[in-house]
Amino acid sequence: MGSEARKQRLLAGKIKAEQIKATGAEIVLTGCHNCIDQIRDLSKEYGLNIQALHFKEAIAE
Repeated sequence: MGSEARKQRLLAGKIKAEQIKATGAEIVLTGCHNCIDQIRDLSKEYGLNIQALHFKEAIAE
């Protein structure tokens, strides 16, 4: 992903990052691979220290 597109994606996801942080969750589950990628990027960018997993990954553990 280009740096400008990545920058916009992270900026647009800031509210989502704040909402996730407010929950105190350590793991976020979703069935959407694009959401997993975005949440992982947001975790790195905003220091959330969370895991983003697909439902199937969580069930397998």
